[in-house]
Amino acid sequence: MKYQALKRLKTKSKLLKLCDTLQEAHETITADGGKFREFSYMGGFPVYVNEDTGKVYNIQGLYEGYNIVLGLDKEELSIFNFNK
Repeated sequence: MKYQALKRLKTKSKLLKLCDTLQEAHETITADGGKFREFSYMGGFPVYVNEDTGKVYNIQGLYEGYNIVLGLDKEELSIFNFNK
């Protein structure tokens, strides 16, 4: 599984980077100014917000074989520190 670091636009999401690890996706979004806010209601994806610009980001899993969006591993989410 890969991790998609996404920036939400008005009508779609833009892929910032396709990452190999959750840490890499987190760093990509924080480098663009996003700060972890919450987990989304639908899918439980980490949601980030850039408070200066109002831009919203999230991280989703991607199964490359069929290009299917996946939820992230609950165990990995429970031990990952999103506030660093």
